[in-house]
Amino acid sequence: METSEFYEAFIDEARENLENMNQLLLQIEGDMQNIDLINELFRASHTIKGMSGAMHYSKMEHLTHQMEFLLEDSRSGEKPLQETSVDILFECVDNLEIYLENVIEEAEEGEHDCSELLAKIERELNGQSGEQSAAPQQADSSGAVEPSGAAAPQKAAAKKQGAYPGFYFDETDLTYNVAQKALTEKHAIRTVKVTFDDQCSLKMARAYLLFQTLGELGQIMDTHPKRDLIENNEIDSSIEILFKTEQDEESLEDVILKVSEIAGAEQIQLDLSKVKKPEPKKASAQKKTVVKVDMERLDNLMNLVSELIVIKTALDEVEFDDSNSEAAKTLNYLERVATDLNEAVMQVRMVPVERIFNRFPRIVRDLSKELGKSVELVIKGEDTEVDRAVVDELGDPFIHLIRNALDHGLERSDERLAKGKPEVAKLFLNAYPEGNSVVIEIEDDGAGINAEKVAQSALKRNALTQEELDGMSEQEIMQLIFRAGLSTAKEVTDLSGRGVGLDAVKSRIEGLAGEVYVNSQVDIGTKFTIRLPSTLSIIQALLVDICGDAYAIPVVNVVMLTRLASKEVQKTSSGDLQFMFNEEEVPLINLPERLGLENGDASAEKDKDLLVVIVKRGNRQLGLVVNGLLGKREIVVKSLGSFLSHVKLISGATILGNGKLALILDSDQLF
Repeated sequence: METSEFYEAFIDEARENLENMNQLLLQIEGDMQNIDLINELFRASHTIKGMSGAMHYSKMEHLTHQMEFLLEDSRSGEKPLQETSVDILFECVDNLEIYLENVIEEAEEGEHDCSELLAKIERELNGQSGEQSAAPQQADSSGAVEPSGAAAPQKAAAKKQGAYPGFYFDETDLTYNVAQKALTEKHAIRTVKVTFDDQCSLKMARAYLLFQTLGELGQIMDTHPKRDLIENNEIDSSIEILFKTEQDEESLEDVILKVSEIAGAEQIQLDLSKVKKPEPKKASAQKKTVVKVDMERLDNLMNLVSELIVIKTALDEVEFDDSNSEAAKTLNYLERVATDLNEAVMQVRMVPVERIFNRFPRIVRDLSKELGKSVELVIKGEDTEVDRAVVDELGDPFIHLIRNALDHGLERSDERLAKGKPEVAKLFLNAYPEGNSVVIEIEDDGAGINAEKVAQSALKRNALTQEELDGMSEQEIMQLIFRAGLSTAKEVTDLSGRGVGLDAVKSRIEGLAGEVYVNSQVDIGTKFTIRLPSTLSIIQALLVDICGDAYAIPVVNVVMLTRLASKEVQKTSSGDLQFMFNEEEVPLINLPERLGLENGDASAEKDKDLLVVIVKRGNRQLGLVVNGLLGKREIVVKSLGSFLSHVKLISGATILGNGKLALILDSDQLF
C-alpha cells in the first residue's frame, strides 16, 4: 500500500472509530455497568492507538493509551466506571478529533496542547486507586503529561486488572477465531509476567533477548508495555507477554530464567473455552462489500450520465417513420438503459441522513448538561437517504435549530413540573421520503413560540407595519422568525437569542432548493419542517416558453397550471396584480416583463387569457405569467459558475435535447 493510501486509510478508520466512540459513550452513560459496551469502547481506543503509533502520531497514541488506563478497572468489572471518568473520556474524544482535523489539514497533529486533560486523567486515576498526587506532573516534548517520580511505570502497569489479579492480559484480549485456532492446534495461550532483577540496568536489552528466545518456542501475540515503549526503555520492574506455545509451564519457565538478570516468571494459562463467539450484528443476511470512492470520481461519472441524458433527450426529438421501426426500438432500449444508469449512479451518491443525525446525541448531551436541563433525544427515519451534496450542507443549520430548541424552547425540569409536563423534555428528529423530496422535522415539547410576541418584535424593529400584520394569519406571523434580527428570546446567551441564526438557516435551506417553515403552540411545543430535494444534480422541471426562449421551473416548486381570464385579474391599490385561488389572494407576476424581455401590463389586452404557473415557497403562493408550456422534463442542472452567479432570478442552466440552453428560474427570489 502506498504511503498516501496508508494516510487515507488512517483518516477513514480514525474518523469511523471516533464516531463509534461517541455513540458508545452515550450508551455507557445510560448503562454504566455494561461491560460489553466498555470493552467495545476499549477496543475502539486500542485501534486508534495502534494506527496512530504506526503513523507516528505520538500525541494521539499517548492520549488513547491514557484512555485505556481509565477503562481498565471497569473492563474487568473490578470497579464501576465513574461519571467523572465518562466526562473525561468525552473530552478525550474531542481532543482526538482536533488532532485528526489537524492531520487532515496539515498531515501533522499540530500544536494543540492537551496537557491539562492528561493531568485531569492522572488525577482521576489516582482517585480511582486511592492514591494522591504527591508531586507536580511534567510534560514531555510531545506535550504528553507523565506522572512524576519512579512510581509512574508501576502505576501504569497496575492500572489494568483483568480476570487474574496482578496480570494485565486475560481472555478478553483474545478473539474467538484466535482461540479456536489455538484449540485446534492444541496450543496453549499463556500470559507470562517476567520480573527483572533489581540491579538490572539494561531492561530493554534483556526484554529483547527474552523475545528472541520465546520467538523460537511459539508466537508472541502482545506485550505490556507495548514494544514501542519497551524500545524507549519505558519499563518498570516487570513486563507481561501474551504467548501462544506448545511448551508446558515448567519448560517455559526454565527457558525464561536462563536469560540473565531475570528474577522470576509467573504464568497463567488462559481458558480458551471462555472466549465466546461474538453475537451476529443486526444486519441483512446478505454480506455486502463496501468500496469507498472519491466524490470527485462520482461527480465525473455523474457528469457523463448527465451528457447521456442530454443525448437521449435529443434523440427523443427525432421522428421515426414505419421504415425505421428498428431504430425506434433501439432508441426505446437506450432510454431504458439511460434511465436505469441514471438511477444507479444516483443511488451511489445517496447516503442516509444518519450521517448527520449521529452528531446530534453528543451535542444534545453536552448542551443539556451545560444548561442544566433533562432532555431525551428521539431519532426516527435515520436510514432515509439523500444526495451527499445535500447532506454535507445540513450540519450547521440543524445544529443551530437544535441549540435554539435546547436554549429557548425546552424548559428546566422544575418549570415543566409546574406546568404539569413530564420532568424530562423531549426533542424529536424525524426524516422520511415524500415523492422526490426528503422531509426532516425537528420538534420539541417545550414552551412554544408566542405569535403575538413575534408580531411585537417585528413592529419594534420596523420589519412590518401594524396594517401589514393585521392582514396576516397567525401562521404567517410565525414565519417572521426567519427574518434577520428578529428574536423573541428574553435574554441573549452564548448559544442563541441574537436573532442572527434562523435567517441564515432559511437561506442555507433555500440555497439547496428546499424550504423550511415552523409550526408552534404555546406550552405545547415547536416543530421546524424542512423539505429538500433528494438530489440536486438531476431534477424534474416544467419547461415554459418566455418570449420564444425555454425556461425551466423546478417541479418541486410548482403547485398547478391554470388559465386566467383577464377579468379574473385584479389590481391592488399599489398597482400590483393579483387573483383569487382557493379563496386566497395570490400575487401575479408577468415573467416576460420581470425578466426585462417585454414591456407593458400582462393584463392590458382585453379578452386575452393568461397562462399562469402557480408556484409556492413555504406557505406562500405566487402566480407566474408565461407565454407557453413546453412540457415536463428531467433535466441536468448545470452551475452558472462564479462569473454569472450574481444574475438575479436564475439559479442554473440545462442543455435541452435540441442542443439549446434553457435557464432555470429561481422562483424563490420572486417572493
